[in-house]
Amino acid sequence: LPENVVDARATTRWASEHGDTVNAWVEVQLRRPVTLSVLMVTQSLESGGGGVHESASILWVQFSDGTGLEVELDPESSVPQAIHVAPTTTTSVRLQVRASFGGRAAGFSLIQLLGYDSGNGSVVVRHGCAEQGETIALAVKGVSRGGTVWVERGTFRETLILAQPLTLRAFASSKVIILGTSSEAPTVTCASPAVRLIGIQVLSPGLPGSGTQAPEHFKHDRLAPGYLGAHWTHPSTVDTPWGAYD
Repeated sequence: LPENVVDARATTRWASEHGDTVNAWVEVQLRRPVTLSVLMVTQSLESGGGGVHESASILWVQFSDGTGLEVELDPESSVPQAIHVAPTTTTSVRLQVRASFGGRAAGFSLIQLLGYDSGNGSVVVRHGCAEQGETIALAVKGVSRGGTVWVERGTFRETLILAQPLTLRAFASSKVIILGTSSEAPTVTCASPAVRLIGIQVLSPGLPGSGTQAPEHFKHDRLAPGYLGAHWTHPSTVDTPWGAYD
């Protein structure tokens, strides 16, 4: 049954019809949009009669806007396999078998979607949880317009495009560093007004000592689209480890 892939039980499964090993598909439909970057797929390797592997080796993963990607799976593994995608907002995920291995059908026991509910006005990004779908890039795309992304202490290797009004904020007394992934591109690009960074240090790789700090009371909601730090605005003098700002 299709609902077996989302019942959180590894003992149940969905399987294609006998002999239907290519182009068979199962789709997960969501009640509201989610923004995700990781899918976890667990294959069922036993047939109803026992002893025959039912496994997919190539999948087409398709989202509600019609975009998708082709991925390879280990057809002889029954442990969860991670499928990484660019941050995507969707209301459905379809898995279509493009090729199968060693059996008469294809089957999945569990499909997990890791990301954020796009209706949330406040989301949390934990350090070291990228494999579980928690990244700043995903959160700033998934949080609702004008919402707040709270970031746990740590260094995050990411390149961000801030394309909607939001606040990116470190937890109190937390040191949060965003270190870019390329010296050829800005670490943070603002493509929207009303964006605020609070308590976030932004560094560019390959440039020792580079970076800009967004301490309490700083905001850059006057920023035209472009590089972080083009304009800072703040209500009063603020003392920081990098000096006093008027």
